[in-house]
Parts: sequence; C-alpha cells; structure tokens
Amino acid sequence: MTRSFKDIFLIVFPLTALLFGGMTYYLLNLKTLGSHGLWMAVGLGFGCGAVFGTGIGYFVRSFEFDFDIDPSVDIDTRLQLLMLEMGYRLEDRMKKVVIFSPTLRAGILADRIRVELMPGHVKIGGPVYHLEQIRKKLGV
Repeated sequence: MTRSFKDIFLIVFPLTALLFGGMTYYLLNLKTLGSHGLWMAVGLGFGCGAVFGTGIGYFVRSFEFDFDIDPSVDIDTRLQLLMLEMGYRLEDRMKKVVIFSPTLRAGILADRIRVELMPGHVKIGGPVYHLEQIRKKLGV
C-alpha cells in the first residue's frame, strides 16, 4: 500500500491548523484583541499547519519498488543485517513475505517495511526515505 504526499498532507494540515490556531488564540489571550486576534490565530494556525503538513507529508509518504537480484546472493541475510543497522526489527515472517517494524532508533516518522522475496526478484514497500537508504546500501 502506498501513501502519497497529498493523502498525508490533507490529514495533517487541518488537524495541526486547528490545534495551533486554537492554542495560540487561547494561550496567548488573543481573544482580548477581538477580530484582529482571531485573524492572527487563524493565520498562525494556517502557517503551522502548512509547515507541519508539508514536512510530515514529505517524510512519511510510502512507496513500493521492485528490483532484480543475483540468485546466488543471500539477500535475506543482507536485508536483515541492514534493517538491524537502520533500527528495524523482524516483526513477522510468512513464507516469502518478511515484515520489519521500526524501533525508536529508526525515527519517529518511520513505518513498517514489507519485503517480498522471490527467486531473483525482491519487492520492498515502506517509507520513501528508508527505502532510498536501502537502495543505496544494497547498490540497486
């Protein structure tokens, strides 16, 4: 399953805009300024929502890619060692499918990585940032 930037942004943006707008309105006591204070809180909420929505949408989007491998290479062991190095642990293994879940070392915005191993072919899905690191380290 892939999650695009737009899907994540449309969830995070309104929630953070409402949260930060409401917090600034009440905590900074902008209600004493009348309508000017309200518009200041709306502007700050909109700005914070846009920043957080863009950042989280960029880093949490997920993707899936396929690549061919040499069947003589033990890709299973290489992937497990690489995932441990990146801060992931083995969560589940079902025949050809291996699922790795993130630890705190992998990062707050990390998500599960699903690996499907086939003879001469590998299919990996997960957060784009971590998949790019895997591609670099495996050299594919």
